[in-house]
Amino acid sequence: AGQKVGTLSITATGPHNSVSIAGKGASVSGGVATVPFVDGKGQPVFRGRIQGANINDQANTGIDGLAGWRVASSQETLNVPVTTFGKSTLPAGTFTATFYVQQYQN
Repeated sequence: AGQKVGTLSITATGPHNSVSIAGKGASVSGGVATVPFVDGKGQPVFRGRIQGANINDQANTGIDGLAGWRVASSQETLNVPVTTFGKSTLPAGTFTATFYVQQYQN
């Protein structure tokens, strides 16, 4: 497991049975979806991922054709940990990633 870099807190707005999370610039390699974290100049510094119970990596989340994750949950509030991928140490600094969230009801 990578180093935890934050938690994505999601509050749903009604009944649902899953939530899709896409990342700007996300891609899938070896079945693992990752999203780039960038510095203040927009340069990628490391990749992050979301993993856990009931979370599946997706090559296409259905959100603008972007890669990301599907979280099978009907909970109103979800707190999803975000960890580094392929990097054990990080340089000092502020890094950002953009996530898009959509809930689904079958």
